Amino acid sequence: MRSYSLYLLRSTFKNPLNYIPLLLPAIITIVLFCLNMSGSANTAYVHDLGRELSMGSAHLDRLNASLEDENLPDEEKKELEEIILLSENYQDKLHQALAYAQQGDWKNALAIQVELMEKFDLPAIGEIDVFAERIVKVDQDTERRLLMTTYKTYKELSKHNLEPDVNGQEKKGLSYMYRMMDSVYPIIFSLCLIAVLSSILCMSLIDKIDIEESFPKSALRLHLEKSAFLILFGFAFYCLFLFVPLLIAGVTDGIGSLNYPISRQSISDVELMSLGEVILRAGVLQLLAIIFLVMFVYLIATLTRSNLSTLFISTVVILGPVIATELFEPMQKIIHLLPTTYFHSVGIVTDRLTSINEQASFQMGILVLLVSSGVIYALIMYMKYSREKGQLFFKKI
Repeated sequence: MRSYSLYLLRSTFKNPLNYIPLLLPAIITIVLFCLNMSGSANTAYVHDLGRELSMGSAHLDRLNASLEDENLPDEEKKELEEIILLSENYQDKLHQALAYAQQGDWKNALAIQVELMEKFDLPAIGEIDVFAERIVKVDQDTERRLLMTTYKTYKELSKHNLEPDVNGQEKKGLSYMYRMMDSVYPIIFSLCLIAVLSSILCMSLIDKIDIEESFPKSALRLHLEKSAFLILFGFAFYCLFLFVPLLIAGVTDGIGSLNYPISRQSISDVELMSLGEVILRAGVLQLLAIIFLVMFVYLIATLTRSNLSTLFISTVVILGPVIATELFEPMQKIIHLLPTTYFHSVGIVTDRLTSINEQASFQMGILVLLVSSGVIYALIMYMKYSREKGQLFFKKI
């Protein structure tokens, strides 16, 4: 198997066109990270805290100006003085939190933030009235979920002394790797892998005649070795895909922590998962998705015996449903049965797709991907075996 694998590997890298899909995910990852770094200065926690302090100071100035009104009734003046006192205490707390954050003491900074939320924000969850909900379009459930997610996240971050990341603009190594698993893997990575696999599977074809069929090996053994090579190649490409964001973000802003909390979109309540658990579970689904993708492209290549046809059909049949998973409503009732659904592995693990179909779960994903890959592989081996038997029959004649 070693000599055959080396032959496939050398043939793969001998084709200069294969370098385009091999390098494209890394290039996109680097470009997105540069955009994150350029935009994060205006969205970081410290910047937001400073902006809140500025707004609070302006509000205090307006309150103090109102207090100087000589025509203000004594009762309203007393209420205003209490509001000013509360606002000043709130501002003092924010100043303390900002000082801690600037020193990198996230434990104390976020502990103050949690304290303020418990005192001011959480008691006000149910105060959105019907008029505001209808006119301003404020959804109480959404407002409550966002507030509780922020509260529980800050509480967990304070516990582990971790800096808050801006959702979608992560800068730490592990967090940015997780973001790429969610945003780049389902479509960009899969498309690039399809392109490379199509090239590898069809490079031995000359006028739709497979020269590998003349190799002094049984067809079953040959294609068993080829399947193993393609799966290992897909895994290696995936490891490279994960290593790039981990490296560039880790060198720039640190590796981060596996304990970083990720919100899980539970229907009943706000739940948190550790980043390590999300990466592990999503990684398992993505590796199984690679096996399925390899088997499917192999099947199409066996049927069409054409590089372009394999690339086109595989792209349409696999990436079409991947894109349509959250967009095409009539298909959403059966997405739990489609292997392509589980290319959105992070969405499955964090229950983002549960609102679309409750049966689309981590366990269902493992079952569907394994069964699909097994059925396709059995079909490929049956076709190879039948073709080999047919060739032996005609040789005897």
